[in-house]
Amino acid sequence: MRIFTSNKATGLLFLAYFFALVFGNKLYIVTPAFSFMNILLPFIILLGMTYLFCSPYFQAHFFFVFILLSLYVLYAMLITFFFRGEEQLKDLFYSFHLVGVLLSTYLLIKNKIFTQQKVFLFFFWLYQSLIFLSLFQALSTLGVVPQIWSSDIENVKVLMAGPYANPNNLAVICLMFFMYLFWVADILNKPFYKKVLFVSTLVILLVTLSRLALVLFFLFFFFFLLYQKKYKIFIVLSLSLLVTLSSFFTILMNMDMVKQEGGDMTIVTRNVNRLIAIRDLFDSENSSSDVRMTSYLYFFENLDKASLPVGTGNYSDFYNQATFDTSLISLNPHSFWVEVTLAYGFVAVFILLLMLLYMACRAFFYVGGSFFLLVVFYFALIVNIPSSILRTPVIWLPLFLVYFQSTTPYYVKKITT
Repeated sequence: MRIFTSNKATGLLFLAYFFALVFGNKLYIVTPAFSFMNILLPFIILLGMTYLFCSPYFQAHFFFVFILLSLYVLYAMLITFFFRGEEQLKDLFYSFHLVGVLLSTYLLIKNKIFTQQKVFLFFFWLYQSLIFLSLFQALSTLGVVPQIWSSDIENVKVLMAGPYANPNNLAVICLMFFMYLFWVADILNKPFYKKVLFVSTLVILLVTLSRLALVLFFLFFFFFLLYQKKYKIFIVLSLSLLVTLSSFFTILMNMDMVKQEGGDMTIVTRNVNRLIAIRDLFDSENSSSDVRMTSYLYFFENLDKASLPVGTGNYSDFYNQATFDTSLISLNPHSFWVEVTLAYGFVAVFILLLMLLYMACRAFFYVGGSFFLLVVFYFALIVNIPSSILRTPVIWLPLFLVYFQSTTPYYVKKITT
């Protein structure tokens, strides 16, 4: 007998939670602390826990993932007991959303509350809404259209961050959703939707100009060809890419004349400067890239200092012997793995990596599992792009969607036909 968590009303609650996750604290009542995602979280966890303890269909593989993620949250609670700062408590609260995302995606997919096509269409239009409203908001900062939501970002006229705190956050979330939706559109044989996804994602990534996200976006199609076993096309496109990259870097080498230093920058001039920064990635005079690379090197050279957590917001305690400018990196380490290590310690990172490894190993034995391996690889890499994602749980949503769909016979059957 199917329990109440499989009915349409509960499914709509999950979809409402996903919608709230995407727009984060921009959808709230009175104050961002009472955002819709935070209001819905207790109900999501309650339904999920009810399913775990009441369902006659016990699935050990999901329970193991759930236990690992719960251990991460419990360990974060333990560390928070010693570091009781306001920021540490906020990070702890948002970690509960990871459990909420896991439970809601699992119940939505495994119980087949909606058909695969309906799930796809919901996330497709949700994703397109995110892109449209982010572009609309960017125009509103220029005074072209009315403003949708307020922004606390400095120099907002040259930043395109959508409902998030940073353009890089918007870029990596869009990239994760794009991979999931493009994969499902291919399964459902929807070429038009694939074209729309390509164009809309390319536009948003060009506007945010998150350099690594943009590179990974184009590389995705090469990996997807390998996933589809289209080796001849892969070789031809790879050769074409080499020629294109040669021309691209030739142009970059001669862009100094259009580079703007200081003063008020528009979106165009800021993005031109970021393109030039690709060329200067390893140039010691390039502050943004050089500080990030240097901070990573410093972290690995001082792993012994990271053996014990310093707590959220206390990152300057770790970088107190650094010889480079740590004013930015002390606020956010600009790497999810580094930030979790400093905030919670190696144990927390080990738990998360073990969970991802288990999911990857299990997905490997399914027809669609090879695509999940690609998504895990991308996820582990792109979470180092934003300044911080500890309070952006929506980035985990596409990851769990791909995992549960690729390991569900109902969807695997569709992949093989």
